Amino acid sequence: MAHLLGTSSDEASAAWRTRYDELSNDIRPFPFAKELVERLRSNGLKVALATSSPSDLLRRAMRAAGIEGLIDAVTTADDVTSSKPDPAVFEVAMRMAGIDPEFAIAVGDSVWDVKAARAAGIACVAVESGGFSRHELSEEGAVAVYRDVEELWRQLSTSPLAGLALSSGRPPCR
Repeated sequence: MAHLLGTSSDEASAAWRTRYDELSNDIRPFPFAKELVERLRSNGLKVALATSSPSDLLRRAMRAAGIEGLIDAVTTADDVTSSKPDPAVFEVAMRMAGIDPEFAIAVGDSVWDVKAARAAGIACVAVESGGFSRHELSEEGAVAVYRDVEELWRQLSTSPLAGLALSSGRPPCR
């Protein structure tokens, strides 16, 4: 909030949460989000969620996407002292899931995700569904940018994520 407004505002934070709660019944998963997680797992990859959102909001989103039993580790704003672009949320998630940063790639939808991943020493694949353009995400350092989760799912075998499957000794993502 401080980054967006230029100053901290408890009132703005409270208003955001109130509005989010009002709209929470309208949460819908991105098409192919569950299928993407399932394919990554079927290729022997661990999946950790690292978000600057509070844990209760992440639980709602995971439930909506139907991925609750498919995630190896979850790190939220409740687990770290600073939110993205601070790398802590990614570092804690990798540690919790037992993921070697040498073999990790973040998937994000904001410039803050890309910055945090880079600061954590990992690459970031981005999707444009977070309101940032291909240009903004690429300029920040995303190694690949996809229009949305569905496009990433459809192109998974040629994406940077396919290389992780190869390094795990599994066939590339199908």
